[in-house]
Order: sequence, then C-alpha cells, then structure tokens
Amino acid sequence: MAAPFEFLFLGLAAIDNTGLRGLSHWQTLKYLSLGPALSLDAEDWAEIARLPLLTALYLNASLLPGGLGR
Repeated sequence: MAAPFEFLFLGLAAIDNTGLRGLSHWQTLKYLSLGPALSLDAEDWAEIARLPLLTALYLNASLLPGGLGR
C-alpha cells in the first residue's frame, strides 16, 4: 500500500507555467506551503479550496500584496 501524499512545498518558479492547475487531484494533501515569488489567481485559490483534507496552509507574506491589515 502506498503512503499518502500529505505535504507539498512550492516556491520560486515551481508553478510559473501551470499555476496550481491539477493540485486538487492530490486528495490526501494536508499541508501546503507556498513560497515567495508565486503569482496566484482566482483559479489557483479555487484549486486550494478543493483539497478536502487540507489543515495547514503556509503562505509567504509576498503572496499578500495588501499586507495583513496592521
């Protein structure tokens, strides 16, 4: 029996050509870490939202152009 795929880190140019298209196929993913220099659009965020077991999402501050509202 194969071990479930639970953690993924994406950074730098990892998704330059594809975005997060197809990410939701990894239904066992629990932890997702998105590093700096990624450009995410609404479709990318929708892929993240389709992960039923996702319990932790780590975001680099550069992904929040408006900051954290401090």
